[in-house]
Amino acid sequence: FGQLRAAQGLMARCAPMLIRLGFCSAICASRRSG
Repeated sequence: FGQLRAAQGLMARCAPMLIRLGFCSAICASRRSG
């Protein structure tokens, strides 16, 4: 139970970073193709 909560906390902490990384890569890809 505690492990699950720790995993959720880790995901909540990493999610914004992953979203930002995906957003930046998408912008770079569109600039490169454009």
